[in-house]
Amino acid sequence: MPQTIRFFSVVILVACLAGCGAVGAPSATPMSSVSGPTPTPVPTPGAVSSTPEPIFAFWYDPWNQQITPAAVKPANVVIGLAPFNVSKAHAIGKLVMQYQTYYQAVPNSPLLTSTADLANVGFEINHEFVVNIFGTPANSYVMCPNSVIFHERVQQYVQAAINSGYDGLFVDNTFFDPPAHLVCDGSHAHVDSNALGGRAYITLLGEVRQTLKSQNPKAILMTNPGDPEWLDLMATGSPTVWDFSDYVLWEGWGYEAFKGAKHDNWDNAIAKSFQLVTNTPERVPKLVMLSYVRSITEASFAFAAAKIFGFNWTANLGVSGTGTYLNDIPFTLGKPIGPLPAQGAILHRTFEHGEVFVNASNASQPVTVPAGRLLLGAISQNIAAPTDLVLQPRTAAIVLFN
Repeated sequence: MPQTIRFFSVVILVACLAGCGAVGAPSATPMSSVSGPTPTPVPTPGAVSSTPEPIFAFWYDPWNQQITPAAVKPANVVIGLAPFNVSKAHAIGKLVMQYQTYYQAVPNSPLLTSTADLANVGFEINHEFVVNIFGTPANSYVMCPNSVIFHERVQQYVQAAINSGYDGLFVDNTFFDPPAHLVCDGSHAHVDSNALGGRAYITLLGEVRQTLKSQNPKAILMTNPGDPEWLDLMATGSPTVWDFSDYVLWEGWGYEAFKGAKHDNWDNAIAKSFQLVTNTPERVPKLVMLSYVRSITEASFAFAAAKIFGFNWTANLGVSGTGTYLNDIPFTLGKPIGPLPAQGAILHRTFEHGEVFVNASNASQPVTVPAGRLLLGAISQNIAAPTDLVLQPRTAAIVLFN
């Protein structure tokens, strides 16, 4: 008999850590007919190349030949394009990553064929199907990463992306509570009958990485836990999501997608960034900061703050009214020189091709900037000698050496 579908309540605390990189994401790609046995996860950690870091651009809007190429021009990797637009991005020299998620699915999609199909792939707690933590769309359910059938479908999904010419995958959401720390009690066959949801998800991600890299060793795998802190809470032991990710997204870093008072989250972001760089410096090369900026001043500040910590930075372009600001960002600044500055009102660091001053406080601060091309919000001007400035809160002065 078909099981009655009921919703299970979710933990609000995890919602604060969870990201929503799916904002404006395109519809899932139909699966190809390719199938096969689930490969064994790669036990060795993913490593970031020593080549210059890529510049990522999120673009979920339809491809517009008059708008899109110019908007993503500084980037060399575009995330979110539909399969029929992959060749267009390749034609202008861009790599393309497909948006995928294995956390939730809606009926009539590659991972969930119907509501009746939940019995095969849905996560169950007390024999009740679980709605995804975000609550939208209303008919979006948490998938069981331990389901044998779900593993097979994910492999087909990944193979379909490879066949479509994608150069990597952006895997949104990871896996959240309550299911992350519970065992699915559904009647479908499980890969490991005792595995908690979080550990089962990591096993699934390892299989995804194996398939992707076996066919294209240079393919990029980026995961999005929302806040990377969640990756240390999702499951105990090893391997971890860090091990299987080439890059990890920190979504809403500093500037959240919300409007109003919730938009600015810099006090928390800066404090946690200092902690991360100090405690786990080996993770810094894998981190990509996604800030929902709404002006050139915000984009400049977020980029400068990210550079202070040695983070890669990007923005969600062309979606939800956030604008397209990558062309206003001096990505030629280069790598940082010397140690991370001490935490304080002004964060100052020297780079290969310039200097950065970030006012991380809530009050105006005086700074003296060197000669060079000064970028101050929307202002760009050449200064011939050291110059005194007063930086307003949430403002950055970037000086490029001539």
